[in-house]
Amino acid sequence: MIRPWTTDTFSWGDYVPDRMSSWIDDPHSIAIVCTDDEDHPVAVSHAVMLSGFEGWLEGARVHPDHKRRGLGNAMNNYGVDWVRDQGARVVRLAIEADNVAPQKQVDALGYRMTSSWLFAMFEVEKVVRLPDQPQVKPANRADVDAAWLSWSAGDLSHRSRGLFPAYGWQWRKLHPEDLRKAAGDGHLYQSPLGWAIVDRAGEFTLRMNWAAVSPDAAPGLLEGLFGLADEMGVPRLMVLMPNLPWVQELIRRAGQTPSEELVYSLAV
Repeated sequence: MIRPWTTDTFSWGDYVPDRMSSWIDDPHSIAIVCTDDEDHPVAVSHAVMLSGFEGWLEGARVHPDHKRRGLGNAMNNYGVDWVRDQGARVVRLAIEADNVAPQKQVDALGYRMTSSWLFAMFEVEKVVRLPDQPQVKPANRADVDAAWLSWSAGDLSHRSRGLFPAYGWQWRKLHPEDLRKAAGDGHLYQSPLGWAIVDRAGEFTLRMNWAAVSPDAAPGLLEGLFGLADEMGVPRLMVLMPNLPWVQELIRRAGQTPSEELVYSLAV
């Protein structure tokens, strides 16, 4: 019953109708639904625990005929109360940088913008390739300490405030165990230039959502990831990195204009 008013949220559609059943079934999350007098859903959102102390809010949608009635704030408050009851000390959410209205709303609710992220999608066959760059290869657990130290000391860690998009578009604190798990799952890659976590985001897309690399080495590492996608027969590579001037330049020099996502935090 929510599909008619949650279909055209973005230019490509909306993910919420397809996620509702999994949200309801997930014991670590709660689907929040507001109904009208006839028990029809008129607003929905989702709250989930990403760790023992970090909550996440997402998917807030309000029927067009019921906007400006305080439903968004009510769902936020319910979600905050729920994650607090689960043991959360902080709750976060993400908003597109060009979506101003919800930014003003969460500002009024006491959130603060924690980090800014850039993302871009590359069609691998259309990328102008750099010559003679090192290949990226699967890393192993022995590489984790070096990768963690490199990232922790760099500006990617500082700009991200220690966060990374652990599950799709949900951000939480990164821990060394995340790198060990990525290595064990075959998702941590390395080259002489740095390290990256790369996984599948659907059948036709690889996603790089974490990297430990210097500004000078980043173009070569990115070239290695294009080569990896080509070798795997995957036509697209999505890059998601903290918003730094050199990351903006990296993406633009590779032929794309980055989009921006803002992560907000609230102590609970």
